[in-house]
Amino acid sequence: HQVMKAGNRNADVDLAIGRDARPFMNEPLILGHDLPDDDSGDLSRVTILCKPLAIKLFDTQEAALGQSVVVFGRRFTVIGVSQESSGSAFDFGGADRKSMAFFSTPEMVGGEGIVDDGFIVLRDNGTESHDYIIAMANAVLQPRHYFADDVEFTDLERVIKRFEMIFTALRVLTGLIAAISLVIAGA
Repeated sequence: HQVMKAGNRNADVDLAIGRDARPFMNEPLILGHDLPDDDSGDLSRVTILCKPLAIKLFDTQEAALGQSVVVFGRRFTVIGVSQESSGSAFDFGGADRKSMAFFSTPEMVGGEGIVDDGFIVLRDNGTESHDYIIAMANAVLQPRHYFADDVEFTDLERVIKRFEMIFTALRVLTGLIAAISLVIAGA
């Protein structure tokens, strides 16, 4: 969550980065034009706001076009408005669909506030397989990192299950040692 300012109005917003994020999140563009391609090298500071956010900050979606908003202390121009969608199979870290703002990858990763060693939490609603989720995350993240192998996936559920298995094995081993000790002490 970040704070977006527009004149004397503020809104808590969730940021989506990359030209593909809006279509991936099933939020069609309804007004204005799309973000530049991620590989175009275009570093213009532009954004697309979801319809409820545009109305909250500027009263109407039409009034939002061409206006300035400030995020991370930097000014961006609103070039489009997207339709709020009902979502997809992914939770996107609990992103609020009524407060989405979309930015291109070069402008955000190129020194606009997103750190190189950041992390993303991706949760699903249980309808997709683990392999499918990892494949989708790879498909989205790898092009944004220009296919550099600097993306690491950690499945916390599997880490916790592995820890639970080890802990259970240690409890069984401790019980066996205690039983053997009692047998030896009783003999």
